[in-house]
Amino acid sequence: MEKVIDKFPKAITEVDDFGWTPLHYAAHFGEEELVKLFLDRDISLAYKQNNEGMCALHISAKVGHVEVMKMFIERCPYTCQLFDKCHRTALHLVAESGHTKALKVFFQNRKFAFRDLMNEQDDEGNTPFHIAAANSNYALLMSLADVRRMGGALNKKGESILDIIKADNQLMDDEKKIIMSNLKRHNVLWSLDTMVERQTTKVRSCKAEGTGAANSSVENGKKDKEDDNKKAREDKKDDIKDLANFNLVVATIIATVTFTAAFQVPDGTGGEGLATLREKGSFVKFLIYDSLAFGFSAVSIFANFAHPFLAKATRITYPIMFSLVLTEFSLICLVLAFIEGTRSVLTENSWLPEVVYASLFPISFFLVRPIIVRKTFLYSDKSRKLPWYL
Repeated sequence: MEKVIDKFPKAITEVDDFGWTPLHYAAHFGEEELVKLFLDRDISLAYKQNNEGMCALHISAKVGHVEVMKMFIERCPYTCQLFDKCHRTALHLVAESGHTKALKVFFQNRKFAFRDLMNEQDDEGNTPFHIAAANSNYALLMSLADVRRMGGALNKKGESILDIIKADNQLMDDEKKIIMSNLKRHNVLWSLDTMVERQTTKVRSCKAEGTGAANSSVENGKKDKEDDNKKAREDKKDDIKDLANFNLVVATIIATVTFTAAFQVPDGTGGEGLATLREKGSFVKFLIYDSLAFGFSAVSIFANFAHPFLAKATRITYPIMFSLVLTEFSLICLVLAFIEGTRSVLTENSWLPEVVYASLFPISFFLVRPIIVRKTFLYSDKSRKLPWYL
């Protein structure tokens, strides 16, 4: 590439029909060496914008190439303050794409006060936090909520950050409380409409005490509906906890059984304590599957214990889902270990292992399907009971 540039030095400044320079493409594909080469030859390329007004930093931020972004910010820091045709900075695009690691690049650099970019608004009045809130990215919202220079900007719809988070149906209640608590510490306020509505509701509730049975029944109806919704959310949390506790019991049993089987091997051990069947291929497979089953169940148990600590850093239900999948895998490995252990003590012409293997195909449907159903249940915003076969 260096020889090509030496022979055609103006080629790196040429643009295509979309206004993209070679640097734009290098940033898009995360080619760090090419980006460094282009910047060494012409640093002004970093500030060149395509037909949409995006510079190379915009492009790398959109796809989340962290190392390329670091290069631009360190060598061309003012590219962070460039706007595209929608008046978006690179930080807006990071919030839209949801790359948490890319977000940290902006706040780790201490040369410039990039935290002021948090309050820049695009053509629709949205700050990067508005965009992140609209995309329901919990990890990204938690990172942004720790930024001290947080303003209370409203977008053109009159929505504040708190309004968007409260109206979100994908975030769970616990997640909303954590984020909103952090925002209130930075004096982020509700929109004026929301504040007026909340105050009006309080006034109406006070007047309703003396307006008669009609108004009282309406208010009671609203209150009953709110109570029902609250009860439904609590029921869902209880279902998740019950599911996690059941999974912990199953994983513990599997870990105990597989640990015991590793030392009480088929056909016993010889005089030196070595397994009698250690040279047999099916016995080796038995040990492999038994070890995998023990490992999956042990990690599943750890994930259950780590759930309270991981809940604040990621999706609330993610550790539970992770442990459920691991328990499913440990069950499969446990069955395979049983088959190979049986094969190791039977004659080579025995048909029993093949029959067990054949029975796994219809059974696998009931092992794999709950993973999908549980994932839908755990991440759904609707309140519903778990199916009986979970």
